[in-house]
Amino acid sequence: MSFSRDLSSFLFRRSLVVLVVSAVVLSGCSGGGDEPTEVSKTVEVPADTEGDDAGTDGEAVGEVAPIPFDEFDPSEYEVGDVVPEVEIVKPVEYPEMANNDEAGAEAAAQYMIDVLNYTYNTGDSTYLNAVAADDCSLCTEIRNHVNEIAERGGRVVGPTTKLQWKEYYGQLGASWIVNITLYYPDSTVVNKDRQMLGGLTGRGEVERQILVVNESAAAWKFASLGEVAFS
Repeated sequence: MSFSRDLSSFLFRRSLVVLVVSAVVLSGCSGGGDEPTEVSKTVEVPADTEGDDAGTDGEAVGEVAPIPFDEFDPSEYEVGDVVPEVEIVKPVEYPEMANNDEAGAEAAAQYMIDVLNYTYNTGDSTYLNAVAADDCSLCTEIRNHVNEIAERGGRVVGPTTKLQWKEYYGQLGASWIVNITLYYPDSTVVNKDRQMLGGLTGRGEVERQILVVNESAAAWKFASLGEVAFS
């Protein structure tokens, strides 16, 4: 039984057509009509200024903070909108991952989801390559899909996958099984100028199992993720 089949058929092939069609729509509008407008959902941080002299010393009047990663709402934007900057969260290993035990396995599961989101947000597979087990076919599919999006001039902003619950299930040799509840939200794909090209359609909440491997302490690897196979 395969852990990766369900995820590969859904998460990483779910809306490539939307991306392609959206790109065609944009190219068809490039010769005329209204310029893309930026839809703003930002936090204004005013500078400490007073009266008519505000900003005369060359200091910034205010700063625009990126939208927090978990607060980005794709439904507020349409194809052609310029999406505000969204926070990119770099994966950081959890302290529990130093242990080859149940807590370490649960922390590793969360870390793997963090890595997936970062890979989609940046197109950078460095972290994914570092945690991918040798036989992780899903990791190859992720890299391929991220590359496909990049080749079309896009990248994903905001979460592609949210881990809502996790609980250690069992162990098979060096492999640790963790029950998880994932939430797949709609995701937005933008170009280098943050102009929305299309999106990845979410599926909502699903129950899954993730398989992580630790053959030596502090060396967790991502093996697979898919439908519940052990119960």
